[in-house]
Amino acid sequence: MNVDGSERMNAQDGTGVTVSKLASMAEAMQAHGHFDFTCVGPREEYRERYCELRDLLVELTDEEIAADRIFAAWKREFDAIPLEEKWTDTIDNLVVTVGKNLALDTILAGSAYTVTGPYLGLTQATPTPAAGDTMGSHAGWAEAGGANAPTYTAPRKTITFSAASAGTKASTGVYTYAITSSGTVGGGFMVFGTGALSTIENTAGTLLSCGAFTQGNKVVGNGDAVTVTYSLAM
Repeated sequence: MNVDGSERMNAQDGTGVTVSKLASMAEAMQAHGHFDFTCVGPREEYRERYCELRDLLVELTDEEIAADRIFAAWKREFDAIPLEEKWTDTIDNLVVTVGKNLALDTILAGSAYTVTGPYLGLTQATPTPAAGDTMGSHAGWAEAGGANAPTYTAPRKTITFSAASAGTKASTGVYTYAITSSGTVGGGFMVFGTGALSTIENTAGTLLSCGAFTQGNKVVGNGDAVTVTYSLAM
């Protein structure tokens, strides 16, 4: 109150503002490849005869077999030999840097792209893939087939895919490697892109992924059949 008895009120208006920001904001996408392998082959007591009959029949047509009683008898004997599951295993594989780069350039570049491959191959024992691997340089693993046992009926398998669903793109079928010599398989790899070929031991194209069996190396023998499916999730 002032000395003359009047009252006075001083009005003040103030505003305080605080601005803050997140230290960083990131969106991450990880690529996860997955293989499922199964090996089926003749029971061991029949393996030698199974391979003998297979080699006799491999070049014959169905018409030739039907026209010759001996060939027909061989085919019946071959089909009657019991098969059994030898092993199953999985691979949760490493998607390497060059594979990621090609996938990202393809997705985001905004230009037309036709895939070459992809082709799926087998590795020898104890593969140790690294992020920096390429088809021309991968010190931690070697491809099976060709000069490196175990061999199988060429070429590498050409993989086709169904439409992506729930963030996963899966192969459309089951792919079979007909093993033609004994040896040890350690895992698998996939190559695609410009220059990629289905030829075993060819180093062209872009390595997408490689991995080792979850349960370790697997022994295969002449006459076995190794089947595989593949999926890639992001």
